[in-house]
This record gives sequence, C-alpha cells and structure tokens, in this order.
Amino acid sequence: MLANTDIQYLEKKYFEILSDLFSRNLGEIITQIYSQESIITPSATAKSNTIEHSVENIVEGIIFSQLGWKVCSLPVSSDSCFEVGDAIVNIDAKSIKDTDGDATGNKVNLQRTQTSYSHGRTISFTGTGHTRTWEPKLKTYEKHKIFGEIPNLTYIFKAIYSNTNLVEELYLISIPHGQLYNIFKDDILQKGRDRYNGAPTLGNIRFLTDEIIKKRGQGWRVKLLFKRK
Repeated sequence: MLANTDIQYLEKKYFEILSDLFSRNLGEIITQIYSQESIITPSATAKSNTIEHSVENIVEGIIFSQLGWKVCSLPVSSDSCFEVGDAIVNIDAKSIKDTDGDATGNKVNLQRTQTSYSHGRTISFTGTGHTRTWEPKLKTYEKHKIFGEIPNLTYIFKAIYSNTNLVEELYLISIPHGQLYNIFKDDILQKGRDRYNGAPTLGNIRFLTDEIIKKRGQGWRVKLLFKRK
C-alpha cells in the first residue's frame, strides 16, 4: 500500500500526461466529434445524447495511438482501462447537455465500477423513508505479477454540448483515489441519479468537482481544455 503522498503524485503525473495529450489534439478531438454531422442517414434508434459513444471512442483511440498504453481487461473497471506500469489508469468519457444540473452544478456522475472512492468504507444517504449506501466496486489496488501492488486511478473526460453545438466545453477531471477519504471526506459526494427501487445500495454517485478543488493543494484536479467563445 502506497502513502497518500505517493498516490497523489501518481494521480497528478498521469493527469498532466493526459492533459498535455488532449490539449495538443483538441482540433482532432472536436473535428472527430463533429464528423457525425457528415452522415445524412440518422439512426432510428439514436439516443438524444448523440455524442456519448463517439467521445468515448475518440478519447480511447487518441490514447492508444499516441501514448501506446496497453489496454487492460479487468473484470471491474471503467469503460477505458490502461496498464501503465506503476498504475492502472481508468478513463471515462462523460457527455452532458449544458442545461443539465450536472453541467450547471459542476458535477460528474459515476457508476460503482468507475471509482474506488471510498473503497472499504460505507457511506449512507438518507431519503424519504429509506437509507441507501454507497459502496464502490473498483478496487483501490490491483496485484500485478511484474509490478506488484499498483493503484487504480480514475480520470474523467467531460464534454458539454447544447442544442446548437456538439461541443461547448471540454474538461479533464481527476477523481480522488479511494484511499484519500481522510482528505476529501463526504464533502465531495452527492447521491447520484439512481432512483430508489428498493435496492439498498446506490448504483451511482455524483462527485462535486467544485468541492474537490476547494481542498488544499487540489486545484489541479479539474482543467478546462476548451470553451466555445
């Protein structure tokens, strides 16, 4: 198990690598997102959020082609998962409409497989007549035959779109590792979009990015990559 300072060093190290990569390739990323407008035969089953899957594919493709990171197939991981030696880098692409509360309130909604925060600790949320708990499925560490015990790190590529533009804003976000609960506490969490259906455990959780960067020395965890002017 690593010290908290070592975990944060790795989180920042790979955040800076990803930030540099996406910043250098903004033109390509945005052009590829808009490429769907060239297809004049829309799908009858297309979702209202038309860029959701394209953003995921674009982000994964740029990482694989330019960084050469090895894709990691874990039973429990984010949508895109890479083995980088001293860590497992989990990356999820989130696309949100500009009028959505998660966009206006600077929030990001994650599934249980997408974050290790706060692994080994049950967090409770009280609703009307019921209490639900949050327990992530992503492990804080994986045991590697060559590298030993290495941490799972979580990053979010967040794209905000509108009725008029497929890209309004792009962000890179570092979600704190589950071991760092004593630094961030419950302050950075809010109950997710999972409606109560009798299940005691929440299927997803919201991270409040404004609260994350309020913590001392954590301002680097959110970077605005692009904003339409």
